[in-house]
Amino acid sequence: QFLASHIPHTQILSTTSDQFTPRKDQCERILATILGESDPLYATALKNIGEVYDKKGEYVKALEYFHKCERIQATVLRESHPSYANTLNNIGSVYSKDNKGEYVKALEYYHKCERIRATVLGESHPQFTTIKESMSKHWSIIRKYSQQHRISLLQERRVCQSTSLIRNYSQQHRISLRQ
Repeated sequence: QFLASHIPHTQILSTTSDQFTPRKDQCERILATILGESDPLYATALKNIGEVYDKKGEYVKALEYFHKCERIQATVLRESHPSYANTLNNIGSVYSKDNKGEYVKALEYYHKCERIRATVLGESHPQFTTIKESMSKHWSIIRKYSQQHRISLLQERRVCQSTSLIRNYSQQHRISLRQ
């Protein structure tokens, strides 16, 4: 248990970038061999590696490890376990941070996490409150983007209509738009 919980954070976080991948690979191989790839502690190690990638801003890699952890936890711990909910929260968090800002996808994971936390921990638990705040923030971002996008589409439509009117006028009056 000590290995799974502590090696990835203490050894990997203390390494420089060029040492990170070999040590991460070594830790992952050792833990897979010792614990087996379906062990919840192995899933914890994968989650820890994902957190390191998340902190480094390498979101694709972070998602890779969080999803590996999610698959193991869904099978071994079941989908009603608080650790599984935390992993879903981590995945949602990464989707919202990624430069694409996949807020809708983030909300999907936050919603799954919310259902588990409400059932297992109760709606008065601080972790439930945290997930509700995250979801609220993301809905606000989506609404704001949606409004901006609508305005942008309207402006684009007006430009297209104006261009079309200019083109029609120039054709009717045989005016060349090319210089």
